[in-house]
Amino acid sequence: MIDDDDFNTRWTDLEEAPAFPASHRLYAHLLELGFKIFLIMGRYHYQRNGTERNLVRAGYHSWEAFFLR
Repeated sequence: MIDDDDFNTRWTDLEEAPAFPASHRLYAHLLELGFKIFLIMGRYHYQRNGTERNLVRAGYHSWEAFFLR
């Protein structure tokens, strides 16, 4: 049986998740229009560092606030 929390933490720590192209286009367009970006994730607080590094690596470079569980 797979422990979902353990799997998700290991996946987060890899920092290799690519951005969904449509989501990244929307993000970039909203930034161009001057919107403030608020990210809401279903991940846990202990996954914050890996998640943030992965977002930057995937092209998400600025946001107003970042919320986790």
